[in-house]
Amino acid sequence: MDTLSIIENAINSKEKLMVVYLGGSQPGAVREIAPLSIKNGKVRARCYMSNVIKTFLTEKIQIMDSDGALTETNYTQDEVYPLFHSYYEVYEYLKQRLLYLGWHVTFTSDSISVHKKFKNGNPRKTSEVSIYFDEYTSEMFADWDSEGSFTPEVEVRKKKKPYMFSAKNEQTCGFKTLEKSVRKFVKFSELLAPNK
Repeated sequence: MDTLSIIENAINSKEKLMVVYLGGSQPGAVREIAPLSIKNGKVRARCYMSNVIKTFLTEKIQIMDSDGALTETNYTQDEVYPLFHSYYEVYEYLKQRLLYLGWHVTFTSDSISVHKKFKNGNPRKTSEVSIYFDEYTSEMFADWDSEGSFTPEVEVRKKKKPYMFSAKNEQTCGFKTLEKSVRKFVKFSELLAPNK
């Protein structure tokens, strides 16, 4: 029986399952779950490891039978990257891969970007994909007094997610760690690569 059928049977019979979940904060951990519903490749279930109702991706679930055997999954683990301490380390690690994909690579102490090239081989100024460190954010508040004069106030604070990612036609987003921004950077650099 495949994973989806086992989960659907568990929902109907309200039974618990022992699973190995290949995602989340503890990938590969054995968990006891009680599936509640399944929709669009996602299972809503009570996880008895954390005693919280969570959403699990079905492609990352392996069900353990009473003998300890696991069901098959076609989920492939994400590439494991070394622990990066700087954008220079990221640049050195990815440079050859990005050049092979046909990109012109630009590197500074707090950013990496990839650019397409014109027919003559010169790089375009606008990047297609980039990651960069942006530590601060600011908000401006306007205060009008009774005389009608304008007093602007600017509040500057540190971002919770300073490792930024941007790509052409994608929403810019931030991450808490450099490693997570690198993961998305590589994904989109490969997806949009000139030499696919």
